[in-house]
Amino acid sequence: MDSIDFRFNQSLDHLKVGRGEVLEPHSRLPVSICYGYKYNDITINVDNKSDNIKLINGKNYKGFLGDLNRVSFSNEKEEHDIFIDYKPKRPILFLVAKIDSALYLITINSEIKFDESILSIIDFK
Repeated sequence: MDSIDFRFNQSLDHLKVGRGEVLEPHSRLPVSICYGYKYNDITINVDNKSDNIKLINGKNYKGFLGDLNRVSFSNEKEEHDIFIDYKPKRPILFLVAKIDSALYLITINSEIKFDESILSIIDFK
């Protein structure tokens, strides 16, 4: 979990996939992924249009809760290889969890506001 860092209030309007694809481009939550990405250290960047961000940390997870607009994953070279548009912004629980020896990205989003009690539905083992 030490290899994962969060940065908030970032300008992410310029991001575009140069070589890669957009998963579900016509959905409300398109995910853009570059081909050939690899991470030793991951920085999760949250844009400057997201707000009400609250950090959440547990024994084997870390992340945040808030009204998310756009998020990207960048490597140690500051290359943004994955980004997700949540436009229009919406309440999101965004976690990275280490379960056994694997890392998982867990997101829960809703049209309805929720708080950290939402964590009770996740079994982190």
